Amino acid sequence: MIALQLWPSDPWALDYSYNDEGEYGKPASIRYSEDLTFISNRSFIDGYSHELDRFYANPYTAEAFDDYNARLVPFGWTTDAVGNFSYLLQYAEDGGVCGFMLIGWGPDELGGLDIDGDGSADGAGVMMASWHIRNAGGEFVKAYDLEGDYELIPVMAGDQELILKWYGDLCPWDDERQ
Repeated sequence: MIALQLWPSDPWALDYSYNDEGEYGKPASIRYSEDLTFISNRSFIDGYSHELDRFYANPYTAEAFDDYNARLVPFGWTTDAVGNFSYLLQYAEDGGVCGFMLIGWGPDELGGLDIDGDGSADGAGVMMASWHIRNAGGEFVKAYDLEGDYELIPVMAGDQELILKWYGDLCPWDDERQ
């Protein structure tokens, strides 16, 4: 449910361009927001909160389905992060946000996904990315249509630079590559 409510589609983009065939022709021109407040009034999330900084009912702490108490948290599993999510940014040369990743934190610090590629689970329950994102080599990849097994994706969590292992799946926990 969290994945559906936070689906990272390019309608979240603040600025993007298409090629002559109507496809995204210039992923380098796509820009996203520094924060997620811009989705608070988007109509494509009807049925969910449209209030500033209120995203969805945290499945671990909400008292009702319409108790939109989930929120952004700093990167890394903590008891406070459970059911909430982190918004990690990727910056272009001009300083604009050209890609992002969302990490939804699960209830078990030693469970979930291995997002840093060290062979151990990191407590992340859900991992999503913008449609076009740069890999560690600086090339744009289609996040949900990878040609290899995975990509290493550099992102920023505040002032901290991270390299995350991205499998290109909305539901990577079902994947035997983990």
